[in-house]
Amino acid sequence: MHCEALFLHMLQDGFIIKPSDMDTHLSHVLCIVIGKLRTSSHQLEIKKGRYAHKPMDNRICQLCHWGVESKEHYACHCSIFYKIRG
Repeated sequence: MHCEALFLHMLQDGFIIKPSDMDTHLSHVLCIVIGKLRTSSHQLEIKKGRYAHKPMDNRICQLCHWGVESKEHYACHCSIFYKIRG
């Protein structure tokens, strides 16, 4: 699954393109993870750091220690999940 498929996209005319996983059967666990990312019900540093008053640049990924641990980093760029995404 490509990372772009996890998030809603709004076109310039205001229409929203739904994620492709809405038309696909996914495992229960994967549905939960995607749901948590979409609703910000996760424990990523981007969110935890905000409550701890950490500067954005210091909210580093706790898995790969490279880059800010945001939703996009977690789903698309974190090197720990490279094989899974492939």
